[in-house]
Amino acid sequence: MSTLEVQGLTKHFATGGTRLFGARAKLHAVDDVSFTLRPGTITALVGESGSGKSTVARILARLYEATGGSVVYEGKNVLDKCDVRLYCSRVQMIFQDPFGSLNPVKTVAHHLERPLRLHRIVPRGRVEERVHELLETVGLVPAKAIAPKY
Repeated sequence: MSTLEVQGLTKHFATGGTRLFGARAKLHAVDDVSFTLRPGTITALVGESGSGKSTVARILARLYEATGGSVVYEGKNVLDKCDVRLYCSRVQMIFQDPFGSLNPVKTVAHHLERPLRLHRIVPRGRVEERVHELLETVGLVPAKAIAPKY
């Protein structure tokens, strides 16, 4: 497991208004944030509502582009050109609201199979078996009955 080092992370959003001399106004969502995530440790990012916590998480998950700074993972700045598929298979965001992140018309098996197939985590012939193993690991048994549920 590798560390993830965040240095001087900045994110500005353009707003609809303009400033003096016609320059576009900017919302400074995140300014100069730095921290390191190490394997086996827990790191909490805390702050008031609107302080930029979710924006930082979205930048780390490559859902937003950063305005400045660096995010170094396995010796590479992932904000520059990198193997996004490989990075995103290792660094992911877990959303708090399951209804906002899970499609209710897709089965449990579909949601678990998708990343296994997309990132080629297990051979094709073992995907269903691995889904059942994962369900059993978290106590959702019998796995064969849980997997086809919505």
